[in-house]
Amino acid sequence: MKETNRAISPIGNKLCMLSDAKEEIQQQVALFKDYLADGHIDAALKTFADAYPMIISLYYSFEKAQKSKDSDWMKTQVDLLVRPLSNLFSEDSFSTEQKELLYQSLKLTFNRDLISIQDIWSIASAAYLFINLCIDLEKDIEMNELMDELHDIDLQIGPANLIASIYYLMAKVRTHEEATRFAKENLHRDRHLAINVSRSLMSDNGEQYVETVREFLLPTLQDDYPGDEEKFQVMEAVTSLLEIDKTNAAVLRNFLIRMFKEHCELMGRRQYQLIKDNSTTEEWEDLFPKLEKWAIAFEKKNKVNLVKELYAVYNK
Repeated sequence: MKETNRAISPIGNKLCMLSDAKEEIQQQVALFKDYLADGHIDAALKTFADAYPMIISLYYSFEKAQKSKDSDWMKTQVDLLVRPLSNLFSEDSFSTEQKELLYQSLKLTFNRDLISIQDIWSIASAAYLFINLCIDLEKDIEMNELMDELHDIDLQIGPANLIASIYYLMAKVRTHEEATRFAKENLHRDRHLAINVSRSLMSDNGEQYVETVREFLLPTLQDDYPGDEEKFQVMEAVTSLLEIDKTNAAVLRNFLIRMFKEHCELMGRRQYQLIKDNSTTEEWEDLFPKLEKWAIAFEKKNKVNLVKELYAVYNK
């Protein structure tokens, strides 16, 4: 007897043929799109509530089994359902009752029993819509419970983890004070949140938030950052603060110099400029051998004439 391609759906533990499941999902997605096209939002949300549990469950099942072709197909179905709903949400087209229904459906995206991977970038549209709904519906208690439940996963939604993603979205739709308070209350959950918040504030009219950035950033300068990306991010945050705030210039400069001595390969042109502008002659001479090595590599990579500039400064 020929073996068929089968998948077990976690919904009800029913054994189903994958081809049958795909056919059913395609029918539901098509029906969903028809309802939206005709302006029948309630019917579309009902169809979404019927279709999404199977789709997200199979997506996580295939990711766990490393069946990329099948998980990619499920990811596409997630996008077909979620993206038009995200557009409607951004246009404020939902009633509170409709948002609640959508919130209940999308909760499965973060179901601890289903999640089988650490990075859910491929279904970020669903993750972001769910977080936006939590913020809009003021489900702060539920968000805290979710962060507690997933604390051991450090779930990544593309470039940021769950906690940082909540902060970024909260900063967009709530007040600066509320977003900052959320960040302060959750520093214990994410040791890198202070860096994420600092960089975010510095990129958004940083001079306005200098005091807040100091409060978040300065206590982290003695921390250990294990990965190159983390080291680079904290160097960028310190650089941005030093460019506009001279109150703690010595502390920030000393941090950059220490990081350069230990990790010169991670330094960029901005860090070099600040070290050059804020170093004593003695410090500059002490750093010069490493600076020379860094400048040669940087010049080769970026096609800029930095070595000549470095020698000119050194020989003054």
